[in-house]
Amino acid sequence: MLARQEALPNVRQLLQGSAETWEALANSLASQSGDAVVVHPSVVRRESRPSVIRAGKLIVDLSAGTAGVAAAHIPLTRHEYAVLALLALRKGQTVTKAMLLDHLYSGTVKPATRVIEVFVCRLRKKLSGACGGGNYIQTIRGGGYSLVDPAQEANTG
Repeated sequence: MLARQEALPNVRQLLQGSAETWEALANSLASQSGDAVVVHPSVVRRESRPSVIRAGKLIVDLSAGTAGVAAAHIPLTRHEYAVLALLALRKGQTVTKAMLLDHLYSGTVKPATRVIEVFVCRLRKKLSGACGGGNYIQTIRGGGYSLVDPAQEANTG
């Protein structure tokens, strides 16, 4: 990653951001100085990601764009699935509301962060109903959300 010295605090802050966040940073730096180059780590080193991610009974198939339990499909809206997919890709890690907004609305006018709370609430209800209970999406106070395996959370909590 290359950036102007003055921009390093911003770069450090965004090191764990999504590709959309990095693109926004690159555009911002280029417009400010005209000579900044920012390279997202995934461009330099391709990471192999599983196409199927499991959390307890929940199965998120990223290649098929579906979520389900065993053979039963969980009907999700486009935005609900996008939220779940990002949470699944970062399973066990905190995903901030800003990251979710970037993921859902990159390049367009972004709504208030309250919309993320609505999507997460609907997702929790659907996942809990389909999986027979359990909280699959944990709220990280002041941080965001994390996809967890409810059985593992019960054992560690």
